[in-house]
Formats: sequence, structure tokens, C-alpha cells
Amino acid sequence: MSIYGGNGTLMLCARQNLGLNMYSTLKARKPISLIAIILMFFCMNAGASDLGVEKIQTLISGNALKITNRFGASIIYFDPDGSFEHLAEQGQTSKGKWRVTTDSMCVTIFAQPNDPPKEYCLNLINRKLGESWTEQDARNGELKRTLLKGHPAW
Repeated sequence: MSIYGGNGTLMLCARQNLGLNMYSTLKARKPISLIAIILMFFCMNAGASDLGVEKIQTLISGNALKITNRFGASIIYFDPDGSFEHLAEQGQTSKGKWRVTTDSMCVTIFAQPNDPPKEYCLNLINRKLGESWTEQDARNGELKRTLLKGHPAW
């Protein structure tokens, strides 16, 4: 009942006369076309996701993020090897690892005694080096963040 027509189309022929039934041919092409469109959409989105990861990776790797809140300022230095070091004005330090998602940079602070590791993520879509922005945080009040090139000293 079916004959492969080449070029990715499936042609259906009626058994009685073995003539080409145009309606059946078109009907068979619709699902194949729909599948092709869906696959193309997913492939394009996968490429866009990779592009988002690459942009954020480039933005963060080897650079720093300065954060100012009601307690003072601190800087997070992001090393290309996926590690980071956090230094606060008051002298506190922490270390951990960082990773990138399609829209964010996430840091995991190495476990402290009696304190399990925690991951924090920050959306960085459309951000640029040198850019500053503010956000409200329920625990720390107003946060001002600035993306800095390289590893600047205090």
C-alpha cells in the first residue's frame, strides 16, 4: 500500500489501480513536514542555549563581580578553571566553584563547618562588563552589582 517516493516523501498508492493518489501523498507529507519543523525548532533552540552559555562563560571567566549591600562591599574573582574566591571589605573570605547555565552564573560555596554547601545563581542574560545594576534582597536590602574586567585590587 505504500511506496517510498524518494527525497524524504512517502507516497501512498491505492491497491486497486496502483495509480498515484495525490490526496494520500499530501496527507503523508504533512506529518513528515511537521516533524522536520519541530526538529528544526529544537536544533535552533539548542544552538541558542549553547550561545547563551558561551556568552556568560566569556563574561565571567577571568573577571570579577563587585557586590555592595548594607554590610559593605565584596568582590568575587572568577578563575577560568571554574573556581572562585570571595573577599569582603571586613576581611571575610570564602572559596568555591562556579558554573554557567543558559542564562545564569551559579556559585557553590565550599562547605564550612556545620554548614552544607549552598548554590546561588544570578541571571546574567544581556549583561556586559562594566555594567552596574541594583536589586532588592529580602535579607540584605539593596544590592548593587558591577561586572569588572580582570581581577582588580581593592
